[in-house]
Amino acid sequence: MKQTSLLATNSYLKDRDRRDQRLRRTVLTSSAVEGVGKSAVKALGLDQKPALPTPAEGSAPEPS
Repeated sequence: MKQTSLLATNSYLKDRDRRDQRLRRTVLTSSAVEGVGKSAVKALGLDQKPALPTPAEGSAPEPS
């Protein structure tokens, strides 16, 4: 049986730009939880830590 790659079948991985964005976000949030967020920012070559919403900000309704 022929194997199909995950990149070809997973809708979250098909778009390269969105895939890279999600991967960076995952690395940054996981690193922040582990207490090595600054190292992850440096390793990813980012000038500054991108502003990620806190859980409260992410679930708050939009101001009208």
